Amino acid sequence: MNKKEAETDALTGLGNRRMFDREIQNLIKLKNRFSLVIYDIDDFKNVNDTYGHIVGDEVLKHVTNIIKRSIRKTDISCRYGGEEIVILFKDLSKEDAYVISDRIRKQIETSQLFINNKIIRVTVSGGVASFPDDGNTAKDIIEKADAILYNECKNKGKNKVCVYPGIVQS
Repeated sequence: MNKKEAETDALTGLGNRRMFDREIQNLIKLKNRFSLVIYDIDDFKNVNDTYGHIVGDEVLKHVTNIIKRSIRKTDISCRYGGEEIVILFKDLSKEDAYVISDRIRKQIETSQLFINNKIIRVTVSGGVASFPDDGNTAKDIIEKADAILYNECKNKGKNKVCVYPGIVQS
């Protein structure tokens, strides 16, 4: 197995967790500013339970293809977990990462997947955090993005992108 194969998710063609861990560590070591979004496909278990895992795989590939078409060549997209996808936006502010992440969310929401004469629609929720604003380690940044994903998006209606530290009053 070569390095590319070892760092690529076989189903989606995205980078895998190994690649993500290496890339985020490199960015932090070099003190390069970056933002990231962690997307989670909303109600994915329901897709698998209703249509089966083959359709679940097609949903993952569908979402992945929209993400791949929507990011810059310098950005890195990886399958982070089962139905979680993360994008590392190099040299991008949290605000700009939010704008792009929400645009991708809207593209996914309005897209349709046709399988076995059925139209399947999916949505995603995303949590955005950045380095060094939200922490000095990969663990800090990931935890912040994950916390905002669940506390502000998943638990308050889904199909949205939220930015750490949440709602800021000015």
